[in-house]
Amino acid sequence: MNVEERNSQPPSTRAVGLHLMPLITEIDGRRPSVLATLDEDARLTSLERLDSDAAIATAIGQGPALVCVDQPLVIGNLQGQRALEQLLSWCDAPTLPISVSRLESLYGGCRGVQLADQLAGCDLTLAEALPDLTFRQLIWEYEHPGPIDLESYRGRWLNLRAPKYRPKGAGRARTHGLLPAWEILARVIDMNGWTPGAAGDDWDAIADAAKLDAIICAHAAWRALRGHNAHRTVRCADGALAVIATGPNLAERLEIHAERMGGIIISPLRPGDDRPRIPA
Repeated sequence: MNVEERNSQPPSTRAVGLHLMPLITEIDGRRPSVLATLDEDARLTSLERLDSDAAIATAIGQGPALVCVDQPLVIGNLQGQRALEQLLSWCDAPTLPISVSRLESLYGGCRGVQLADQLAGCDLTLAEALPDLTFRQLIWEYEHPGPIDLESYRGRWLNLRAPKYRPKGAGRARTHGLLPAWEILARVIDMNGWTPGAAGDDWDAIADAAKLDAIICAHAAWRALRGHNAHRTVRCADGALAVIATGPNLAERLEIHAERMGGIIISPLRPGDDRPRIPA
């Protein structure tokens, strides 16, 4: 099957991942947004390059689906840092501070927020996902199949790093990281014949990096829907919602620091009528 084509018969609740190019520009087609879908057996069933918000909305459809996106979807502050980033930094998973002014400075706008507003009337659950954190968790699970004490965990966790496969800013492709990232994903996902690097062109390698981001986000969604407690949702008081791939150790750290910070709800998704229900 050509995974660039959409699956005509998706499951009732799809696990969808979206790599969202931060800003719509004239080069959107060359540095694309990408949508990936996994079926109930964690098999890659669609992988689509998309060049506009309208194309993204059409590809996602009306749902039902859990859509994990690698961009902020809710930003309640003009400057500073969201509670979500503060929580992650306490769990040794630091990310860049997210604020309206920062995203406008770096990318000229908040595309994830705009897309979330556009999809608000659809039967979808949209959540943020963090590809590098999910890669780290997959590496951890491969190397450490069971939980360990938190002190030992933290020291070992700090040494884990996701492969570097994305271009830095508007720079050239990092082809050396594509295959290592693919190999990590292929241990938990049936990639349905897709591998990076088929063409070898620099623009194709940049697009392959976007595809890897979409697939890892789809894996986060799949874990939340069907992974049996292998995730946590993080709901912050400002409305930000993230789906984070976890094991027992990372879940415990998230819960400890969320309680310390206050205003954050940590929970698995609750099943109900085959729809993901988010703790309020």
